[in-house]
Amino acid sequence: MIDAIDRELLEWLKATVPKTMVSFGAPLAEAGDKPLVSCYLLALATAPPTRGASSGGPAPQQFALRYLISVSAAAQEDAHRLLGPLVFAAMDRPGSEVELDMLPAELWIALGVVPRPAFLLRVPLRLARPEPTAGIVLHPIIINQSPLRPLAGRLVGPGDVPLAGARLELPSLQLSTRSDHRGHFTFPPIPMDPLPKELVITARGRVLRIAPQQHLGDDHTLTITFPIPEN
Repeated sequence: MIDAIDRELLEWLKATVPKTMVSFGAPLAEAGDKPLVSCYLLALATAPPTRGASSGGPAPQQFALRYLISVSAAAQEDAHRLLGPLVFAAMDRPGSEVELDMLPAELWIALGVVPRPAFLLRVPLRLARPEPTAGIVLHPIIINQSPLRPLAGRLVGPGDVPLAGARLELPSLQLSTRSDHRGHFTFPPIPMDPLPKELVITARGRVLRIAPQQHLGDDHTLTITFPIPEN
C-alpha cells in the first residue's frame, strides 16, 4: 500500500528532475558529490472521510502520507536549481497537496542536519471496502445521469495577477486542490449538474466562500478574483 505510493513518487521525481539521484531516506547531514533528492516519509496524518458509493456502500478508509522533500548538494546553487521545479511540479501533481510552512528547528535537530529549504508533500492513501450484498429490486430503476468532467479554472488577485499556492476546497465532495504558479487549478471529474453549492478558497491568511455556478464561464471553467486588501 504505502510502497505503491513510494513507487508512484519515485517515477514522478525521476520525470521531474531527470538524472538526479532519489532517496527515501532522511535528508543527508553532508552532501555527496552529486545532488540528491530526499523524499522522506515523515508522518501519517488524518484525512477527511470520503463519500460512500452511490449505492449506499461503506466509504473508503483514508489517511494521508506526509513526505519531507529536500535537496542535498555540495553547492547550494545546485540544490536551489532543483528545488524550485520540484515545488512547482508538486503543486501541479493531481491529488497531492504542498505545505510550505516553515519547519520547526526541533525537526532538523532530531534529523541531525542543518536546516534547509524544504517542503511537505501530502498524499492521500485510500482503502476501498467491499459493497454490501444487494437486495431484491421490487420497483423499476430510474437513473438520473449527470455529466462528469474536471472542474478547472484560474485564481487571480487584484490587477489580474495570478495567485499561486492557494487552497481550494469543495466541502460537499471532500475534495481539495492548490493553485499553481499561473493561478490555474483543477479538480478531478465531478458531477456538473448541479455543481456543488460552495467553493472555499484560502490564501494569504484569508478565506473566501463562493458559489461556483456564479463564476462558471461558457467554456465550463471558473475565473475567480480573490480580494486582497492593500497594506
